[in-house]
Amino acid sequence: MVVTGRTESVVEVPEGVQVEVAEGAVTVRHGETSLSRPLSHPRVSLEVAQDGVHVACEMPTKRERGPSCGPSPPTSATSSTA
Repeated sequence: MVVTGRTESVVEVPEGVQVEVAEGAVTVRHGETSLSRPLSHPRVSLEVAQDGVHVACEMPTKRERGPSCGPSPPTSATSSTA
């Protein structure tokens, strides 16, 4: 059974830090220091906005949903008291 879905999180960017997403790479700059890493996952997209960096994942697996990639589906917990 295929379940379609989308998970999205917003990563806040501290003041003075610049984030760029271009040509398959993410570049983060602060002052004279910069770090650049390739981004090459077909289901993950990044978008820089006023409120931070929006990270979206289409049809995420359980591992991709993880605690840092948006809310997980609610689980029902049963407790018994003796």
